[in-house]
Amino acid sequence: VENFEQILQASIRENVYLILKEAINNSIKHADPSKISFKVKSENKQLIFCVEDDGRKIIKPDTFRKSNGLLNMKLRSEKIGASLVVDFQQGASIMLKVPLN
Repeated sequence: VENFEQILQASIRENVYLILKEAINNSIKHADPSKISFKVKSENKQLIFCVEDDGRKIIKPDTFRKSNGLLNMKLRSEKIGASLVVDFQQGASIMLKVPLN
């Protein structure tokens, strides 16, 4: 993504960074993956960030309420008007969609 600093305001960039940092840290700390991938693309007037790992399944239905890291990721995404999609079917997949205004 070209001109990333010019596309998003500093406060949005900071929250995106902290969300993605938490996603990667969670993979390393909890999932014991052999691989973590990170992708960024621009599509339909939004930036889409995706962090995926092939680690072990560790999530229970009430995880968002009990996990400070995941809850903070959700709250930060709401704060910047982004959507956060979390899937733990096979490994972990965290997708953050940030609208471009």
